[in-house]
Amino acid sequence: TLIHDMAALDAIDTTGLSGAYALAKDLDASGTTYGHALVGVDGTNAFAGTFAGLGHTISDLTIENTAATTEYWGLFGYNKGTIRDLGLQGGSVTVTSASGVIQAGSLAGYSSNGTIYNAYATGNVQATSTSSNAYVGGLIGTNLYSTISNSYATGEATATGISRTYAGGLIGDSISGTISDAYATGNVQATSTSSSTYAGGLVGSNSHSAISNTYATGNASATSTSSDVYAGGLTGSNNSGTIINAYATGAVSAKSTNGNAYAGGLAGETLFSPITSAYANGTVIAESSTGGNTYAGGLAGYNNSGNITKAYATGNASAKNTEGRAHAGGLVGVNSGTISNTYAVGMVIAAGNNPYAGGLLGENSGPGTSTASYWNTETSGLTVSVGKGTPPSGVTGLTTEQMKNAASFADWDMDA
Repeated sequence: TLIHDMAALDAIDTTGLSGAYALAKDLDASGTTYGHALVGVDGTNAFAGTFAGLGHTISDLTIENTAATTEYWGLFGYNKGTIRDLGLQGGSVTVTSASGVIQAGSLAGYSSNGTIYNAYATGNVQATSTSSNAYVGGLIGTNLYSTISNSYATGEATATGISRTYAGGLIGDSISGTISDAYATGNVQATSTSSSTYAGGLVGSNSHSAISNTYATGNASATSTSSDVYAGGLTGSNNSGTIINAYATGAVSAKSTNGNAYAGGLAGETLFSPITSAYANGTVIAESSTGGNTYAGGLAGYNNSGNITKAYATGNASAKNTEGRAHAGGLVGVNSGTISNTYAVGMVIAAGNNPYAGGLLGENSGPGTSTASYWNTETSGLTVSVGKGTPPSGVTGLTTEQMKNAASFADWDMDA
């Protein structure tokens, strides 16, 4: 079925959620503010068909509701089907709810077992829940078991909630999905008044998803007044996921009033996860004012039983607190995993209560190992590789001049 106008697009819920649709031309949605998701309002009434944009665009789509009573918001509220070859230019999604969870994205609030490729959005997305969780992505609020490829978002993503909040430049929360050949450039902010927050330049939180050939350039900020915060240039938290061929350039800030703060140029925390062929160059700040530890790393705030290889960081890393411990590392704040073939050159500062700063690692904990890795002793301001714990034998400090000489990296196979 060809879609010729916005009225026909908005009527898909009644014409058939399992059908095959295609845009016949570019559509202009300006002049109308929609108080609802246009297609697929919930899991029971989800879009399960095929929607082909055929390279066309929908411009200036504005969705706004300040008293929302439903959970899913976007052009597609809840998607279980295939969406491809579609661009959303301009417009915005702005939703506030006092009655429950909000999941919002320019293209889809929620995508479960769906396929999205060759899609993009340029508008800002903002969602606030005064009673529960908020999930916000520049393209998709939450991705569950879906495949996202050849897609991007350039708008800002802002999530505010009384409970957990997730904000990502592309996806707010990704669970057991696949994300490839994708990027995001918008700034990201997640704020909670009573629970954890997750902010990532590409994905707010990644659990069991495979991320490859991606990048993010927007700044990522996570704030909570009572719990843990996770912020990363690419992803705030990476739990049992994989990241391959990725980079992030935005500034990262994780600030908690009464919890732990995890901040990393690429990932705030990476848990049981491999990161390969990646880099970050944004400034990283982790702060906790009372009752929490801070973890700041040029690449990752905390590498918990993960494997980082062929990676580097050039941004400055700063960890501050008034209680607990402050960990800052040029590459990783705290490492209990495996690190190899890496380097870091940023300035490293740990301040406050129990500060630990290292040119490569703020702390090397438990079974953590590092081999064939280097840090700049001049630009970091540090002559020690590790602030706390046993320094790994495979880490070497180099001067700026030495780092310009390939022969200094004797442990690397330059032909590999």
